[in-house]
Amino acid sequence: MIAHKHILGTFDEALASLRNNVLMMASLAERSLDRAMKGLVDRDSNLCANAIADDEEIDQLEKQIDKDGVDILLRFQPVASDLRRVVSAGDDDCAAGAKVKSASALSRSRIDRADV
Repeated sequence: MIAHKHILGTFDEALASLRNNVLMMASLAERSLDRAMKGLVDRDSNLCANAIADDEEIDQLEKQIDKDGVDILLRFQPVASDLRRVVSAGDDDCAAGAKVKSASALSRSRIDRADV
């Protein structure tokens, strides 16, 4: 996909920052999911606890991404393809967040059963 430069350099910078945060969150989500799955398979409550702890950091990053996305919408009022670029970053954010929440729920249920 060809990256088009926007007439406003600050829009490109804001969008790049948003994209970097989404990629960071996706990376953290992947790490958390790996920990949760390995913890479940190996019955390792420490790995599961680490996956649950990662969830807080990911939640904070998700909130920041949402805030940054709204800020971009308010500051630049993008339309057409620019708007699609901002919204698509939010869609990636939602997908990563959903994966982490699923992994954390599985980890929590595993830990709860281990305590019984």
